[in-house]
Amino acid sequence: MEWATVNIDLNKLIDICSNGRKSREELLKTFNIMNDKNIHEVFRYRKFNDGFSDKVTCYNDGSEVIGVVRPSYVEFLTKLFTILNVNPKLRYLIGKDDQDLEDVLKARIEVLKYVQNEADLQNEFPILYKDLQDGRKYINDIRKRRRELAKDTTMTEEEKFKEKEILDKKEKQFYRSALSPAFDANKKRDSFIHKQVEFYTRLVEGRKDYKELLEKTDYNKYVENNFDTDKMALYVVDGYLRAIDATEDRDVQLKYYNLVENYLNSSKTNKDVEIIVDGVTINYNNIYKRAKIAYSKLTRIDIVLNVEFLPTGSGYDVVNSSDTKKRRIPMSLEREEKLKSIGREINKYYLNTSYSAKVIGLKKFAGYFAYIYDNGIVVLDKDFREKYPTTAEGAIYIMEAKDFELLCGIGKTNLIYNPLLLAHLYHRGDWTTKVDEYINREATEERKEESIQLKKRLEKENKKNI
Repeated sequence: MEWATVNIDLNKLIDICSNGRKSREELLKTFNIMNDKNIHEVFRYRKFNDGFSDKVTCYNDGSEVIGVVRPSYVEFLTKLFTILNVNPKLRYLIGKDDQDLEDVLKARIEVLKYVQNEADLQNEFPILYKDLQDGRKYINDIRKRRRELAKDTTMTEEEKFKEKEILDKKEKQFYRSALSPAFDANKKRDSFIHKQVEFYTRLVEGRKDYKELLEKTDYNKYVENNFDTDKMALYVVDGYLRAIDATEDRDVQLKYYNLVENYLNSSKTNKDVEIIVDGVTINYNNIYKRAKIAYSKLTRIDIVLNVEFLPTGSGYDVVNSSDTKKRRIPMSLEREEKLKSIGREINKYYLNTSYSAKVIGLKKFAGYFAYIYDNGIVVLDKDFREKYPTTAEGAIYIMEAKDFELLCGIGKTNLIYNPLLLAHLYHRGDWTTKVDEYINREATEERKEESIQLKKRLEKENKKNI
């Protein structure tokens, strides 16, 4: 199952969407504790004062608006980069999460292994140096308090025993965090550097096991109890739209756009709410306007040609009048609604196909569009417009990319008998499955190249017309 994700800063989420049942501090602490358990379960160590919970991720398979709220695996990898002080130019590896990423992280751990003194540690790994200093203070405070308890004459033995239990628990937490107050130690395994090398090696090598555990984690019940889910839906959808703006990959844009559509069409979500994100007011109208812009980007016209595709007829119903001019026949409401239903299906279908280019000819939206696919297939079909219901009436013409330039200028009546035409279909029955068989067929390298070369030729022709 392919998921779309959006990473959310937990502090912002609390500030914007908390329902006030718990304080900010309580919420942060609980999220930290919940993921701290995941860290310990996989790695048997914990990160000192950090449960890798500064962000959460909403995983969405398209069935819900918000999806499943989980700890952020991206944050985990990003923090590894920061803690190990990896060159920021290599952060693109986080998205790949492959062997190259592992090699880069392990190279930094190898550097850590041979750090000779605290000055070098501070220079090479400033965050780990701070952990050493903070850890020392933490354990020294525990030891100091134990000495004070031994001398305290104002407390009962029972009170002392209870506080000692608390101190013992804190000390165990310290050592479970792969810390040591000693930079050097008589036994190498007790030194700060040795423990850190072991800990971060576990994090790097076991990261996929951690990822699998996160994919089984579900914070939704806790979120529903402590957050305004209608406001959270707005915040998440705002994230989807930001993701669309941040990429030129049409497949990624489409994945997030469909989630935005889920929100706009959802009857379960109260849309009479608004939030402020980074100083900008986000509400239903804001989302709707940005969704229209995203839709325009997705249905972009890549190439405009000085050619009329499939000449003859505009697709409108006409009769001859006395002055030989064409006029439209009045359309019944029933037929209009039927055509609109077909037209919406047409637009939705092509929106969700992975065409690599969309081409328009001379007659613009009254004519046909060509959708070019990477497997060497071209589909000619109408682009439906709500104002003109009869734009849903056009037939479908399917051809090889290598034959497109020859066939696109032939009249429709002649084209359907041309042996080079692969298929001539109408928007009836299960027409989408029939088109799918062509645009999803396995491509040979030759057909892929034909598609590439067609786009190059059309783009060149397009530039001449500008």
